[in-house]
Amino acid sequence: MVHCSMTGTNKVPEQSKIYEETWTYSCFKIMGPYKLVPKQLADCPNKGTNELRIVSSKLRKIGRDIYSYSSDVILPHGLTDEITFGIRCATYGNGGWKENAYNFHFGKACTTLKNVFPEVYELVKKEFRNIQDCPIPQGNYTIRNATFKAGSLKGFATLFYDEYRTDLYFQRNGKRVGCKRIFYDVFPKKKV
Repeated sequence: MVHCSMTGTNKVPEQSKIYEETWTYSCFKIMGPYKLVPKQLADCPNKGTNELRIVSSKLRKIGRDIYSYSSDVILPHGLTDEITFGIRCATYGNGGWKENAYNFHFGKACTTLKNVFPEVYELVKKEFRNIQDCPIPQGNYTIRNATFKAGSLKGFATLFYDEYRTDLYFQRNGKRVGCKRIFYDVFPKKKV
């Protein structure tokens, strides 16, 4: 999507009756293929029962587009298709956060993670060790210095270019059981 704007002035001097016009025309893309660049992780204000926890999270930039992620993940009910998850996105502008810019709710957490966000699912399988497929059994898991490249998610081909704050929340039987907040930027993807 391309957004264009025009500014200018029109002048008709009284004495000379000469028409004068000055315009500036600018266009910029506001949506399209993108690169998602993570910035920070935090706790959500509303963690629900806080049974499902993602704690001791650390995100470090270790290269131009390479990041390292560490965390402890507590899954008292596992990550099954009985668990659902959602993302609530806010965008930043005009000095504050615009809440509910985008909201998505997904059923069947494990299957959705596997099919819609395969790059995240493969990282989880690798780091949780001995996980072959859904469901992910209950337990305490450790992710240490897992590396990934800033990029796009297969589940979202295009996004609006902006600064985001996203709450990733989990529900079981309709009740929130955990949440993690992620801050990131979305930039236009450079052509290679």
